[in-house]
Amino acid sequence: MLTTVEHKGIQLSSVGIGTWTIGGPYWTNGEPTGWSGPLNNEDSVRGLTFALEHGMSHIDTADVYGHGRSERLVGKALSGSKMSAVIASKVGFLPTSAPSVYSPENIRFQCEQSLRNLGRDTIDLYYLHHCDFGAEDRFLDDAVSVMNDLKASGKIRSICLSGYSASDLIRVSKKLLPDFIQSWASFEHPEFIAPEGTLSPFMKERGIRFIAMMPFGQGRLLGKHDGQNPLTFGPGDTRSTNSEFSTRSLQALEPRMALLRDRFGHRPADLIAPALGFLLSHDVVASVVPGFRSSQQVRDIYEALQRPVSLDDLQYIARLFPHSEANKHPWQE
Repeated sequence: MLTTVEHKGIQLSSVGIGTWTIGGPYWTNGEPTGWSGPLNNEDSVRGLTFALEHGMSHIDTADVYGHGRSERLVGKALSGSKMSAVIASKVGFLPTSAPSVYSPENIRFQCEQSLRNLGRDTIDLYYLHHCDFGAEDRFLDDAVSVMNDLKASGKIRSICLSGYSASDLIRVSKKLLPDFIQSWASFEHPEFIAPEGTLSPFMKERGIRFIAMMPFGQGRLLGKHDGQNPLTFGPGDTRSTNSEFSTRSLQALEPRMALLRDRFGHRPADLIAPALGFLLSHDVVASVVPGFRSSQQVRDIYEALQRPVSLDDLQYIARLFPHSEANKHPWQE
C-alpha cells in the first residue's frame, strides 16, 4: 500500500503521518481543539523519524496544532534526518489580532512563523485550514492573491485547501484552484471520496487530489473506545465535544466493529490495514495521514502497510458501512 504519488510536481507517499495529536491539549477561541493525554516530545520525534526513514515521508501539520508545538517537533525530526520529506502545514485557526485569520498580513506572518518552526525555506503543501472567509467571502480574494504570491516567491510549492463540507470546498476551490483538498475520510465517513458524492466528481474534473485525515475516526474505528466504558477526555481535547464519542454513538457502532474484529483481528493494530486500504482504493485519494501519539503507533502503521487488503475485504467493509448522503459527520457544516 505504500507507494509514491506524483501530482502537480509534488511527490508524496501514499501514507504519511499527521501531527495534530502530538500538539497536546489546547483551545481555539475558547473551544477545546487539541488532544489530552500524556506527551513525550522525544518519543514523538522518534515516531516522526521512523516514518521518514521507512518511506512515510508526507508529514502533515498546522500552525494551530499545539500553537506551534507540532511544527517544532516536525522541525526537530527533520533536522536529525537525512531522508527527504514532503511537509504540509496550514493557516486559518490560530487566533490573531488582524481583522481576519485570512487577512493578507496574517497569512504572510503565519507562513513565516511556520517556516521558522519547521526549520525550512519552503512548505511543500500549504493549506487554508477552513472555508470561512467572512460575510460574503469578504477575505477570499485577498487570501487567494497572497497564496499565489507565496507560491511565486518560493515560500510554498503547492496551494491547498482544507474544509468540512463539500459545498464549501467546491465554492472556495473555484477561486483558489488548489492542487490538493484535505478533509476527514474513513470507511464510516466516505462521503467526500465516494464516486456518487458531489466532491469527488468535482475534484476529478478540476484535477484535484484528496488528502484523507482521521482515517481511524480518532481511534473509534480501531476499537479503542468501548461504549460500555467510554473514555473521559481531559481539558482541551476536541473529542470531548464530538457526539460520535457519546455512549450512545459508541454502542451503535459496536456491532459493526465486532464484525470487523472477527474478520481482521482483535487488536487495534489489526484494523489499521483495512482502514487505510479502503481509503487508498478510491482513485481520488492521493495520500492518507493517520495521526499518532507514540512511536509504537507509527511502527504499527508501517507494519500494517505490509499486509494486503483484498477486493473481497473492501467489498465487505463497504457493505458494513454503506455510503449515504445522510451519513454525514456531525462536525459538517
